[in-house]
Amino acid sequence: MKVWKKLLKCLETGRPAVLLVVAESSGSSPGRPGFKMMVGSGGMLAGSVGGGSMENIIIEQARCMLHEGAGNPLLRKLIHSEKASPEDRSGMICAGSQGIVLCPCHPGDLPVIRRIIEAYARRGGTFHISTTGLEFFAEHSGNDHLLVTDGYDWSYREKIATPDTVFIFGGGHCSLALCKILATLDMKSVVIDDREDVRTMDANTYAARKHVMPYCDVSELVPDDGTAFVVIMTASHRADGIVLKQMLGKRLGYLGMLASRAKGKALLEQLGKEGFREDLLALVHTPIGLPISSHSPAEIAVSIAAEIIKIKFTKRTIQKYC
Repeated sequence: MKVWKKLLKCLETGRPAVLLVVAESSGSSPGRPGFKMMVGSGGMLAGSVGGGSMENIIIEQARCMLHEGAGNPLLRKLIHSEKASPEDRSGMICAGSQGIVLCPCHPGDLPVIRRIIEAYARRGGTFHISTTGLEFFAEHSGNDHLLVTDGYDWSYREKIATPDTVFIFGGGHCSLALCKILATLDMKSVVIDDREDVRTMDANTYAARKHVMPYCDVSELVPDDGTAFVVIMTASHRADGIVLKQMLGKRLGYLGMLASRAKGKALLEQLGKEGFREDLLALVHTPIGLPISSHSPAEIAVSIAAEIIKIKFTKRTIQKYC
């Protein structure tokens, strides 16, 4: 969204820009399909397609396109190997490759850019880039990212979806620190607490939504479609249990609970005695986060965000190849 908004701002001032999109990648490659960057006239830059010398090469090519007034999109493949031909060599040696689309955009493309930005808000639609330019379509189907090539002809399609949402139960210091990190990862956070006038809750300007409500009524807030990420870090062990019971029957992308190893084990054992299935209890990540010896709220937030990223991309990789 940041790249699209920067692109919109540039075009609204009457200046052309080049949209860069990673359309494909293989092997060890710093940019994954869907990574985006904008190169505008006057030195404006936003986003990244992977960084390093490879990105510098693509930025320079985009600037040349702006200088020459190029009108048609290009697809360029860069190989991260010293053995690649000079025109295909990225300057990196990580043994992968990337196909990057360079799409010139002009003020006449403003209606399409605006429709794409609006589509992110309503979670629907697809944008296409081909040799003829950038287009938007209302349908939302097929693969997330798809590059089709036929000789010199090619087209790239990407589904538009809203950012992943993390539901955080508890509005304390760790919650505030986690929301701050999630905002930098383009993940939306929703914070729920049952207490009034919590200072850290009031200071949290990073959350997309904040709710003050009894924990016994939170089930309806979290969708049961496998997309939601849930983090439980309330102010009490009892409240953790109240929330956890409502989450165990849901299809979630992630379910984690902040607790010591002993307290987490005790709560799961108690829920087992109450009749909750062992396979559901086994899905709870507790102690929460990757083990990085974290102690401060900021360190705990880093470990939780890292675990969410690991789970998210592991699941997407499995789904891609199954």
